[in-house]
Amino acid sequence: EAEAKILAALASAEHSIDLTLQVRCLVYLGVVYRRQNRPDDVRTCAARALELAAAANMPEYVATACANLAWLAWRADDLSAVDLHGRAALARWAELAPGHPSTPYQWLALWPLLAMDVKNVRLDRAVACARAMLVPTQQRLPATMTDPLLCAIQAHDAGDLPLVRQWLHRALAAAAAGHYL
Repeated sequence: EAEAKILAALASAEHSIDLTLQVRCLVYLGVVYRRQNRPDDVRTCAARALELAAAANMPEYVATACANLAWLAWRADDLSAVDLHGRAALARWAELAPGHPSTPYQWLALWPLLAMDVKNVRLDRAVACARAMLVPTQQRLPATMTDPLLCAIQAHDAGDLPLVRQWLHRALAAAAAGHYL
């Protein structure tokens, strides 16, 4: 349902040459496609959104486009690109005021970064991603994801690294099942 409405808005924005609306539509359409597990469509939207958002000086949408590129890189097992695009997204969000409306969606970059860090056995960095996702100003994620993230953080604080890894793997499985990763 969201896809049809966003596509209609995008067509209208392209017809009227409304660059701001085009960027917004492309970014949100990319997130819809990401949640639908449609990487080719995500790639198309992210590339166009990144180009237009940069031209329109819309760093919040550059951040989201970069986050979607990080997701694509994770799916392609290109860990250096996950790091590059994921960190670029977080850096762009960090430039915005804390209450900016786009800053609660950093999970878009944090899930691929967390997955990369778990794969590279950088558990301190993975736990830092988990902590960042659970900050109260971030979009609330389903309990199937937040509960294992919280347990991973607690295990990390207790120094139990095997348990940290176990909980992070559970969180990643839940994120994949929920189409967040």
